[in-house]
Amino acid sequence: MERRIEHVRDLLKGTEVVASEFFLSEEGLIFTRRYRSMAHNLKGQPELVCSVCNQPVLIAGTKDQEFYFKHFREQGDCPIKTKGDLNQTELDRLRYAGVKESQKHLQLKDEVEAALLVDSTRCSKVMKEQVRRSSLDSKLWRKPDVSCDFMGRKMVFEVQLSTTYLNVITEREAHYHDDQTFVLWLFADFDPSNLRFVEKDILYANHGNAFVFDDEARKRSKAEGKLILHCHQLMKRGGIANDEWEDTFVDLADLTFDTSEYRAYLTSPELRRLADDFKDYWLNNSSMSALDRYTKGEEFIERLALEGLNFDYELCTVLNALYSLKSGQMVGYKYSSDANGFLQLANVILGSYPKYVHLFFWAMKHYGWSGKVRACNKGDRLKEKFDAIRPKLGNPEFKLPEKYVPLIRLLFPELPQKAFGMKMI
Repeated sequence: MERRIEHVRDLLKGTEVVASEFFLSEEGLIFTRRYRSMAHNLKGQPELVCSVCNQPVLIAGTKDQEFYFKHFREQGDCPIKTKGDLNQTELDRLRYAGVKESQKHLQLKDEVEAALLVDSTRCSKVMKEQVRRSSLDSKLWRKPDVSCDFMGRKMVFEVQLSTTYLNVITEREAHYHDDQTFVLWLFADFDPSNLRFVEKDILYANHGNAFVFDDEARKRSKAEGKLILHCHQLMKRGGIANDEWEDTFVDLADLTFDTSEYRAYLTSPELRRLADDFKDYWLNNSSMSALDRYTKGEEFIERLALEGLNFDYELCTVLNALYSLKSGQMVGYKYSSDANGFLQLANVILGSYPKYVHLFFWAMKHYGWSGKVRACNKGDRLKEKFDAIRPKLGNPEFKLPEKYVPLIRLLFPELPQKAFGMKMI
């Protein structure tokens, strides 16, 4: 294709980018740059500018998915003309608003809302098309398709049926990020062999994850009484015919909620298999010989280290406690597997393992043991002891070592983010 803008400048690196060379790059790199440059433009901090007029540019694409540079906002004073009859930002917003009123879009919103409402033990404040104002500035707001609080996390769901609206996507994601809210873009269908630009924009920005609310996902959601999504993961990019994909149906609790980016995604199949293997080993190692248990443990230390995850035997206490709470059966302890046994376990953690107190008590609440333990004889005494140390939970001696957080989140992804912080409700 003939491109009108062949040369642009990278203001961050101070180098020139040649379109005919840059657009031969690996597709993932182009889409990553496309997303990043749009985000910079929307903040008024352009990364790429036209070499002729110094105005911000963006990376656009044709219907045939060929890339080119175009001016972000046409001023009419550049010799290189890329402007059509309408302002692209205004056109995108109008088209985006129009597609949101289609019958299919309305139906999908209703079904997402219904699935969240049924899951009332984990989902609260479920709303459809309700204004959500920024907690930082009440003048800033968005009206997502559906929103809720899921296990202590603010979430919004946007159903995506249209063609590419990168400016809309980046604007909304920036807003939700600033408001510490996770956004999930949901497609009605998904064909890995024929991806649209909007699908690639979202896919590459979200760790290779695309979430689909298709017929099967809707059927499973109704059957299981919770929102189930069809997740497609791009494992390896090798060109359309050679791409490697994994797909599975996921519950929201299966996702990793990354607060560094405020993105929710499914970890790779390799990491999930590693987590399953580790759980298997941990729950069954008591039946191994001491030598086999040690040898297998060392193997896991190496496997985890290759994934950048830290494990050492200092974690034995907290892992036994968390697996006990999750399974309802004592793991590594000789206490009874009832409320009285978990009361004893809570006293041990409270008295001897300050670094794990915050995590343990949040896990006890999440897995449904808090009320049962408080109802025990001497349960009130436990609460008194916890209340006595509550003001100290921000002190260094009560801080969960950060190096262990990624591993614990991998093994127990359902635990709320607050379990890893320093604020108790």
